[in-house]
Amino acid sequence: MSREKRWKQLGAVAFLELRRLFFGRDGLTAFFFAVLPLVLMTLVVTIRRQPIPGGRVEHDFAILFQNLILQVTLYLGCVYVFGSLIRGEQIAKTLHFLFLSPVRREVIVLGKYLAGLVLTGAAFGGFSVLSYFVLLYGQGTGSLTAALGAGGVGHAAAYFGVCLLACAGYGAVFLVLGQWVKNPIVPAIAIWGWEHINFVLPEVLKRLGLIHYLLSLSPVTVDEGFIAVIGEPVPVWLAIPAPLVLAVGLVALAAWKVRHMEVDYGVE
Repeated sequence: MSREKRWKQLGAVAFLELRRLFFGRDGLTAFFFAVLPLVLMTLVVTIRRQPIPGGRVEHDFAILFQNLILQVTLYLGCVYVFGSLIRGEQIAKTLHFLFLSPVRREVIVLGKYLAGLVLTGAAFGGFSVLSYFVLLYGQGTGSLTAALGAGGVGHAAAYFGVCLLACAGYGAVFLVLGQWVKNPIVPAIAIWGWEHINFVLPEVLKRLGLIHYLLSLSPVTVDEGFIAVIGEPVPVWLAIPAPLVLAVGLVALAAWKVRHMEVDYGVE
């Protein structure tokens, strides 16, 4: 089969999966989690009587981004979307239709993963940037314009990029878990706990958590408290490739697994 035809098949699988996610329960759940920070920021700006001091706006959003978006809403959204890419088809007893199509199984897995990445990356990255702009707008139109001119555009791009890398890394993790574990929620909770205690771990163990690399790319540093173990931020040249290397390795593992997978709905 020619490379051009293989690319066409990949695009077709990704498009069909993206359409299924967009109108399905898992995709709608991801959008629900993605829009929560925007709703929160809108409420804060609406009910607040006095504007936040200019120096605190960036810091306050960085706290929201680190503690709510990265470690709660984005994480849960990735669990729902990527954990069900293969597992959801098994439960719905539709996986065999994909396997009977004249498309290599590796292409199916990669197409599903890319569809999940597009949906979650756009949703969480886009709504995070909107939340950031809403908080800046709460200071007034003039303050918003000044903030964007003083580096706000770069900060917004950084937040979007961190969200995209987070979706790539966490998505690959939950794609594999959805293949190997009947109930991916249990290991997802364990990983979530590990990511949450990352700030108290020694330097060597910090680097085993994806959150350490993501926070190193955050444009604003947040104080993690007096019990935190101070560690050196990961340099950009390492922090950006790390989630991508993890994603590539795990997607390759998922592709290997699906090649040896037998559809047996009777074991569900």
